[in-house]
Amino acid sequence: MAEPHTYIADLADFEVNQYLIAEKLGVNQSTISRMKNKKFEKIDYRVVNLLEKLHTHVCIEKRPLKTFKGVKKK
Repeated sequence: MAEPHTYIADLADFEVNQYLIAEKLGVNQSTISRMKNKKFEKIDYRVVNLLEKLHTHVCIEKRPLKTFKGVKKK
């Protein structure tokens, strides 16, 4: 597993911004910003795991963001 900031940078290369990542992971954009800038003390492993899956879906498998099943909206 890579560091979260590398996943976020790779997703940005695929035109996926922090707001879209946050929406798919069910967190605030500020959480994604802190991850990108390595300004967090601890983070829920479930969020990092979902970020890794999102990265694989978009960057490795080259599948559309809209087909990623992230966190369900309430």
